Amino acid sequence: MNLTNNSTWVMTVNGTTPEWTVLPICLLLIFLTGIIGNGFLLVIFLTHRALWSPFNVYVVNLLIGNCVYIAMQFPFDIYNNLYGGQWQLGNSVCTYYIAVSWCVQPIVFNSHQLIAVNRIWAVTHPISYRRLHSMRTAVALSVGVWVYVLIGFAPGVIKDTLFFRMPVDGPDGCQLNVSAQFEWALTVGIIFNMWPQILMLLALVIIFVARRTRHYRIRSNRRVNAVGPENIAAFAEGNDTITRRRTHSSGGNAIVLSSRSMSQPQTVDVPDSDQKVGGENAAPDQERSPVDQQPVHRRRSHGDLLLILLTISVTICWTPNNIWLGWLFYGPIDSPIFTATATILLALEATIDPLMFAFALGKLRIVVSNLWSRVNILKLNSRVYGI
Repeated sequence: MNLTNNSTWVMTVNGTTPEWTVLPICLLLIFLTGIIGNGFLLVIFLTHRALWSPFNVYVVNLLIGNCVYIAMQFPFDIYNNLYGGQWQLGNSVCTYYIAVSWCVQPIVFNSHQLIAVNRIWAVTHPISYRRLHSMRTAVALSVGVWVYVLIGFAPGVIKDTLFFRMPVDGPDGCQLNVSAQFEWALTVGIIFNMWPQILMLLALVIIFVARRTRHYRIRSNRRVNAVGPENIAAFAEGNDTITRRRTHSSGGNAIVLSSRSMSQPQTVDVPDSDQKVGGENAAPDQERSPVDQQPVHRRRSHGDLLLILLTISVTICWTPNNIWLGWLFYGPIDSPIFTATATILLALEATIDPLMFAFALGKLRIVVSNLWSRVNILKLNSRVYGI
């Protein structure tokens, strides 16, 4: 959304002469770094098949959203702020500007949210995630975000264009008439602008609780698996059922432990009373506990690290904008420094995103590092051989 504030801190004296104040200068720098950073990573993803994975589809979707947001809105943001919010480009361009600023930014917000939803799914329902999540699923969900946002914003933007458009040469410049569609603007502002940040924060809590719960269950099952013959009686006191059966592999007995509190029966190998552990018929691993016989392989989750980094960055960059948006619904705003700060931070997230991707995603970091090494080698060769 356009946060332009008609104050002398960001505008010229008469509004007809462009002036490079703090706000347009910052927006220009963010525009250049953002289009380069997002475009560079987008080309890397599209040209390296090793990076093609279902999760990276969401990363590419966000990169595309950032590129569209930067390319389609930033030039007009810069131009508009050069004149302090006094619109100079006519009604037709104003219609385009309002449509872009109200529709494209929420696509970026909800593309961040989609990464959070993906991580919640992966952690809370890992079996269905592995079974159902694929490239096709990821593409469908990414396209669905764009359709979802456009369906939410299109009616209000179209009605504003047809019935409620304020004069572009008025004191408010090129702005959507929020007061004429207050209920709609409030609803979409909460759902599409504020809620994604809230969900990303909630996702960290949900993932933390889910992982702690799973870790507790794994530790409990390991303790059950490690039950020895001397502890069987104690374990059986809680309405558990113990069954002894013969195991052909080790010549011993297996005690099958089941309980209403256990997700599935646990089997523990126990030697016969008439046979010593380590006898000639005993298995080589019989002296080792079941836990030692089943090593646990842990995989580092780059997606969770990325979610943490993105949540930290959007909390810093989006919070002033959401405060501004909530403030706007209750009355006019005349705080130019706060408005300019919120605008700069909101735009800055599009530049920070590529840095978060390169830092959190290991394969992407390796590709970028290899490309940087090749560039340095080419520079060295050019100096040595004069190429």
